[in-house]
Amino acid sequence: MKRGQAKFILPPVFILAIGLVPVFLSILYAVITLSTNEGYLLSLAVTSFGIDLQALQALGNDINAQRDITDAGAYHLVFEGNQVYTTERGAQTTTFLYTQIPGFRFREGEFEPKEKDTTIGPLKLYKTGKEYGVAKPDGITSPYLISCDTPTGPPLEKIALDPAYGYDDTTSTGSIGDIIAVMQLRESKYTLLLANTLSAGKTRFEFTRSNKADTDANIAARRSTKGDALISLAAGSRPDDQEVVKAYYNNAPGSKRLACEMLNEIARQFNVPVRPIPVNTEYLGADDPRLVLRTARPAVLLEIGNAQKSDSILGKTAELSRAINKGVEKYELA
Repeated sequence: MKRGQAKFILPPVFILAIGLVPVFLSILYAVITLSTNEGYLLSLAVTSFGIDLQALQALGNDINAQRDITDAGAYHLVFEGNQVYTTERGAQTTTFLYTQIPGFRFREGEFEPKEKDTTIGPLKLYKTGKEYGVAKPDGITSPYLISCDTPTGPPLEKIALDPAYGYDDTTSTGSIGDIIAVMQLRESKYTLLLANTLSAGKTRFEFTRSNKADTDANIAARRSTKGDALISLAAGSRPDDQEVVKAYYNNAPGSKRLACEMLNEIARQFNVPVRPIPVNTEYLGADDPRLVLRTARPAVLLEIGNAQKSDSILGKTAELSRAINKGVEKYELA
């Protein structure tokens, strides 16, 4: 070593520290990047939920829709009013605001992973008529509900309950109907059973057949019975394995609303498609069973299920009766 020069010897520990600096910076960058990515994904998820809820409102009143969310993530999600947001340690964090269209009803919800679960799991965004919202798959409103926004008619103190088909065994007159596969009963016997179940313990219903028996009852006699409204019961039949509940209704004030409320309660109970169908009775043939609707009072003919289906909802007479009666009650409360 030349005179005037100094020799520096770095301690091993210092050398090690310098060598670890790049490693530390790499780890710090990875942590920051990961945190940024998680924040971005969270913001993306919340924004997506809000945009979907906004889009659902843009559909027509008669269009129902659902969007499946396979996994809503490991967040604490809140759907409230016109906003979607997450919370962390009780404080509101990522938020997305959207516009709520007047006239729509929003079903709010709050979701977070349950014990032993790392994520919320599946959710459904849905729109049914003028109601939209979010729910777990097992708590979703039936997609078959229809909008009941027509006015009601006069109060229904008494309702003529019509078991539709009637048959007289002694004279072999009337219509015995098809076999209801799930019950192994002819339709005339089945509609009588359903009417008896529906009217049990309820004074509002009066049979269109005075003896509550399976007898031949012509349409003119059935539609001339007393009551503020008439509900006729029939079984549907189709060659495929599908079930639909139809409600044919006349043009009397309140008929459409009564049909709608009963159909919605059946849809809620069984989650099957329902369809309200207006009928102009002036153009019906002489043997058309819908002629029973030719009356000035509200009148609805319910055509229920699928007689050929071995596990049809027709077999659940108690549940059907409760749904129909609840629909009548909803009409009265409207």
